[in-house]
Amino acid sequence: MALRKPPLSLQARVFVALLGVLAVLVTAPWPRLQLILHVLTVVALAPDPRNYLTTGLLASASGWALEGSLKLYPRLGGSPWAALTLALIAAFLAEHWPPDSRFRWMIRQLGLALGLFLLTEGMVFLAAGSLPSARPWLWVVLGWPLWAYLTWRDQPARS
Repeated sequence: MALRKPPLSLQARVFVALLGVLAVLVTAPWPRLQLILHVLTVVALAPDPRNYLTTGLLASASGWALEGSLKLYPRLGGSPWAALTLALIAAFLAEHWPPDSRFRWMIRQLGLALGLFLLTEGMVFLAAGSLPSARPWLWVVLGWPLWAYLTWRDQPARS
């Protein structure tokens, strides 16, 4: 199974993912929008099967941006660790099982977003012992069709 080259070069993908990290920082006053942009960056923009190091750095940066900007959130590294883990899983999936249809891509993105939620909640619980409210994650699921649809075009697919 050969990967076709995605429409964006590696440098362009890194630039777009860095814009996602910056958007996470800028949208700190609106935590629901911030969380949607964080999930979009971690599971759709940062994962690149061509460069796992860049994937990890961008996902961790997004996790630290989210964790550092929330006022009542413990800053002990639970979010960056969860983001790093899920982004590397997403890159591995893109390399070994590239999506071959928009429907499968959207289902994969929903699964990765829910996995990021569970892993983040678990890591924050291990780091701090108390869980923040999970209500903003509902907005991630409600916005999932839009951001999964918009990111489909840039993903590696079977040739």
